[in-house]
Amino acid sequence: MIIIIVIIIIIIIIIIIIIINIILLVIIIIIIINTIITIITIITIITTTIINIIVITIIIIIIVTTIIIIIVVITIIIIIPTIIVITIIIIIIVVITVIIIIIIIIIIIIIIIIIPTIIVITIIIIIVIIITIIIFIIIIIILLVVIIIIIIIINTMIITIIIIILVSGRSLYTYGVCRRASGQLLDCVLNPEFTDSEEAVRHSSSHCGGHTDIPRIPSSPPDPPALINTQVQVDLSGPPTPDPRPPTPDPLVVNPAVSL
Repeated sequence: MIIIIVIIIIIIIIIIIIIINIILLVIIIIIIINTIITIITIITIITTTIINIIVITIIIIIIVTTIIIIIVVITIIIIIPTIIVITIIIIIIVVITVIIIIIIIIIIIIIIIIIPTIIVITIIIIIVIIITIIIFIIIIIILLVVIIIIIIIINTMIITIIIIILVSGRSLYTYGVCRRASGQLLDCVLNPEFTDSEEAVRHSSSHCGGHTDIPRIPSSPPDPPALINTQVQVDLSGPPTPDPRPPTPDPLVVNPAVSL
């Protein structure tokens, strides 16, 4: 019994599916027929409009030609004296119409071709200007970076040179300056107000660029009081008077350690 019921249900389902498929096929066929009908109607409408346009143009041409023929016949038969004037007017009208047509064609060409080309050219020019400005800014930035790097390198080189001079060339600088100041050292030693040679050396070091690392000269005993001329008067108005005492040797020459 169950098998029979199942078979009946299956048969009913199959029948329903077949009916649904038939309905779908009918719907599809109706849709296809409708589309074909619409296409045919559209084609017929288009063809009828084209035919109507052609017929209307033909009618207009026929009417115009008939009017022209009638006018020509009337002018030839009736208004023979005005033929020349009418022909001139017709020529003027034709020329004006031709000029108007040419102007319209030129305007259409300008609207269709020249205006888009002008727009494209302006866009290209704007893009080129923007690209050149960007390239110019990039070049300026690169030049500024290069200049800053060069300035940094030059500053580092100058700082290293100054450090090298300060570290390695201080003794040579002191030697050269103090060698040039040896005459001042002798003047300081011979000056009566400096009785101590160490004080004279300290005084002379102020003439050597402020360096105080000059080797000390061994102090010599001061001159006896009898040799010091206390009556010497210095005349600052004229040239310096020569010292009557015998010259003393240069301590920088006598003592090589001091000169070095």
